[in-house]
Amino acid sequence: MPSSCRLIFTLDIKIFFFISLTCCLTT
Repeated sequence: MPSSCRLIFTLDIKIFFFISLTCCLTT
């Protein structure tokens, strides 16, 4: 697994978590 793919995957997880957290706070 290339490091670039891993980085993108990690960022995607963080973005998803951030969006989920924002939705929870907004609701």
